[in-house]
Amino acid sequence: MIKDATENSPPRVHAPGMRTFLWTMLAILIVRICILCTGLLSIGLAAPGSAPQFNIEHPWLAFDARSYHEIALHGYAASRDGPYLPYLYANSFVLIAYFPVIPLVSRALSSIMPLDVAMVGGSNVCSIIGFVFLYAWARRLAGPRAAVICALITATFPGAVSFAAGMTEGQFFMLVAIALWLLGKDCFYWAAVVAGIATATRPTGIALAVIVPIFAWVRQETLPRSRRLTSFVLLGAISLSGIIGYEAFLWHRYQSPAAYWDAQNHWNNLNQMRLLSEGVQHVDRRFWPLLRDRIYRPQIWNRGMAMAILLISLAGFAKPRGIPRVTFLLPLVIFLMTSIPGRGMRISSVPRYESAALPLFLLTAMWLLPRRRGLALAAFLVAQFAVQVYYAALFTREIWVG
Repeated sequence: MIKDATENSPPRVHAPGMRTFLWTMLAILIVRICILCTGLLSIGLAAPGSAPQFNIEHPWLAFDARSYHEIALHGYAASRDGPYLPYLYANSFVLIAYFPVIPLVSRALSSIMPLDVAMVGGSNVCSIIGFVFLYAWARRLAGPRAAVICALITATFPGAVSFAAGMTEGQFFMLVAIALWLLGKDCFYWAAVVAGIATATRPTGIALAVIVPIFAWVRQETLPRSRRLTSFVLLGAISLSGIIGYEAFLWHRYQSPAAYWDAQNHWNNLNQMRLLSEGVQHVDRRFWPLLRDRIYRPQIWNRGMAMAILLISLAGFAKPRGIPRVTFLLPLVIFLMTSIPGRGMRISSVPRYESAALPLFLLTAMWLLPRRRGLALAAFLVAQFAVQVYYAALFTREIWVG
């Protein structure tokens, strides 16, 4: 029986053969290549005017990736007096809503390769590294078969379409996988360093920063209370160091501790304006007419997936099946950070943000682990992959998929 990972001795499982690991990684690589090529083929076949010129010139740089590209090229605005229209003007102040790690790394890599290649290549390479650590983490907790299923579920998950893009999802997925692997080995301070990098990568890095000190507090229950408390505070500070450093930079540059929130409110206002424009165009926003009109759109599918993610998170928190219970705070905090701001306007983005919610994928894998459920597992993987392929075809044409 698998022991709960909150005990002092982590569960031990027999290491799978190298062949199983390599076949799993090969299957994941094929999935990721298919998604990448689908996007490239979609933008290549786009009719004139069906996709922005920027996307045609820079495949897989749509939506947030375009903002990171702008920051990597020009940096952040020198003052908050600059233009508030991103993409139309360089150095737009509101781009500070996007965190600095990806632009900094991409800019450094652009000295040896084109910037768009650095961004897209970096995301894809990081996601593959993440799958290696995900497999190792899941294998330690639940065995090789569960690790294989967990990796395949994660790779085909519709939200993982963003791993192919020049955004932060691939990098954040890698950082979460490494941090969970380190926590499983009781390397708390190294996990905190990884979480610190994550909090400078994207806002939802806070979700990872939350679980590191709590995880250590639970595992260090035999230590004196004063030592546990000291460790908790230090780990929390290190885990949040990325976002603390970025906030200090913004405060210094723009002479205001609220600069980030001012920029974020601008993006929320843009979403509000979109909703108002739909009202002017007489879009019927009553529930059933709206559902009938949008039932075939990714936003509706994503809302359904968001609810499933929330239910699985709560189920895992109630009955973790050997997965450290505290790790289920990760998807729950990400869900709250996504759905609460802007009065729920971003809830259709939950699947993309939850693409790094690894405990959910492992729990689902454990539910589908019995061999008698092989047909259900195959159907589930095929359905997920089909949706992700569809999302890949839409994403590069800058059609919103979350």
